[in-house]
Amino acid sequence: MFKYLTGPLAVVVLAGAAPTDRDDRAKQLFDLMEQKVTAGKSVECAFEIKADLSEGRGPTVTLDLEGFLAVADGNRARLEIRERTAARPPFHLVVSDGQRWWWHDKGSPPHLVNKSPGANLASDYRTSFARAGVFLPTLPLPPVEAAGPKDRFPVSGFRLGPKERVGTRDAQRVDYDLFVKGQTQPNGGPMPFPVQLWLDAETSMPVKRVVTQKLVDGAGKALTGMVITETYRKAVSGGAIDPKTFEVPKATGETIVEP
Repeated sequence: MFKYLTGPLAVVVLAGAAPTDRDDRAKQLFDLMEQKVTAGKSVECAFEIKADLSEGRGPTVTLDLEGFLAVADGNRARLEIRERTAARPPFHLVVSDGQRWWWHDKGSPPHLVNKSPGANLASDYRTSFARAGVFLPTLPLPPVEAAGPKDRFPVSGFRLGPKERVGTRDAQRVDYDLFVKGQTQPNGGPMPFPVQLWLDAETSMPVKRVVTQKLVDGAGKALTGMVITETYRKAVSGGAIDPKTFEVPKATGETIVEP
């Protein structure tokens, strides 16, 4: 669908701005959330995604998705994203039981790979979720080497937002800048993606996240390149997960089986 997340980002930088106690508190809250997501025995999250994507002056494509993320010990993982239609066709599906794995993207046949997906699949999902959310890491990203998701998705510039109610939950908003390694502005400078993240006031787990990329055209007119809104109906760290969640689907006549 999209080759890469392209286009310059319009950024306003306050020269000489120094961190404040509120900025420090925002980073502390983010670090606490990331620790809970990455260090717990397991993570389970049910989510809804609305993604508005455009390239330059082209039409905006809106995706309405929902899904489920689960990771547990033994490098077990499941990321299931489906279109929110009556048929609920798969948009992106990865399942690992730790010994072999299955993947199926929209527009391609399913693949069964009869070997380990790599020792860090589950832990990479945890860190990517904490920093970038669910959808952004599934997009075609710049083809550069990265020593894990912390290197792929650096974060900085934390700002403490207001306390707000998201649905039925009280939440604290934390704003920060997300970077994608290899993604730069035309002048070669870094391209931050502004993020708004709402954290549950009781559990410190994510409740909602909005990731934005702003493009400008040649005349300097601002265009919206991407707005991803993820709402997490459920986000739990350390709970028990049904082992059947990580069962690799059986191959069918359409499945491409890889050794």
